[in-house]
Amino acid sequence: MKNRAKIEVCEDSLLIDKKILVFGDVHLGLEESISSRHGFPRLHLKELSEKVNRIFTALKKRKIKITKIIILGDLKHDFGSVTISEWGDVRKFLQKLITFIDGDQEDKLIIVKGNHDNYLNTITRKENIKLVQNYVYKDVCFLHGHEMYQECLNKDIKCLILSHLHPAIIFDDGYKSEKFKCFLKGKWNKKMVYVMPGFSLMSIGFSLNEVIDKDYKNKNDDFFIINNKDLQKLEVIVYNNKDGEEYNFGKLKNL
Repeated sequence: MKNRAKIEVCEDSLLIDKKILVFGDVHLGLEESISSRHGFPRLHLKELSEKVNRIFTALKKRKIKITKIIILGDLKHDFGSVTISEWGDVRKFLQKLITFIDGDQEDKLIIVKGNHDNYLNTITRKENIKLVQNYVYKDVCFLHGHEMYQECLNKDIKCLILSHLHPAIIFDDGYKSEKFKCFLKGKWNKKMVYVMPGFSLMSIGFSLNEVIDKDYKNKNDDFFIINNKDLQKLEVIVYNNKDGEEYNFGKLKNL
């Protein structure tokens, strides 16, 4: 159909119609609480900048120009306030992203509000950046994933793109186990759904192996708008940064 968006995986982000880049769960400020307790150096912003550079270098090689970036919530980490480090790091990160966006159009950087983004509007107002509960483009509704919105239930919406869950998967061959960030993809409530991994480098994510554990007993079913039973019906996709390929491991319930 003419109004359907084309979606592809691009590292820990999604590329929409070869012009919109989407990612979520950056959690700037998380390392502040960790470093203050354990004395670790603060490198998260630097490493995020390097990651963004890598993604845009790959896009440039494909002659792709990004005209809009959508951040799917939890740009910052602290629930109760905007910390001093968050104020500085968030503004620097947003200003860097804007330099990669082609054109002078309005709303070229959109932030969908996440559950960690309390008081983020104090920064977005300063930077003149749009902060919304959800965002619709063509037949796609972008939302964080902790709450559902009526706009996303519209019959014209055929696809939902969410973050919030921080999905990851552990593969164990009996000798060693490795944990990878992953995407989830499949049908839910008659709509195509993409669940994105966290963009943050501070954590790989929540192990989906727990969801398929028989003893899990649907814990945290209210954490995410998709319950654990329905999560098991989605396909697990791991993106390999080295070869630029995505690998589909089939439905979560079969792993």
